[in-house]
Amino acid sequence: MHRQKGWPWHPIDPVKYFQSYLGGDWPFAREFLYFEQGHLVGVGLADITPTALSSVYFFHDPAWRPRAPGVFSILQQLAYAQRHGLRYHYLGYWIAGCPSMAYKGQYRPHELLVGSPPDDVEPTWMAG
Repeated sequence: MHRQKGWPWHPIDPVKYFQSYLGGDWPFAREFLYFEQGHLVGVGLADITPTALSSVYFFHDPAWRPRAPGVFSILQQLAYAQRHGLRYHYLGYWIAGCPSMAYKGQYRPHELLVGSPPDDVEPTWMAG
């Protein structure tokens, strides 16, 4: 995304990368791996709680893009949530003006956080 969209470059050394992303044994974290003809073409990362699935990140083989891999991943995660009796599926942060996040506005119903409440204040949500 640094080259493709001009996002800032954030170098990370291999040890910090391992500690941050690979080394943890997190019982709530799940990887959704998508294969086509034996080749890995996409990975969805999600957190699972007793009542919800929260999508964290998704990445895919660029050649798979014309097949709407993000939509496919969301549908797979929704099916997982339904099979496991989870009430909610959070698509994560949505910034309406960000083209990479625009697809999130297509999924309804959804709620939007009002303002930026501090951690010790109950958040207010409005229907989107």
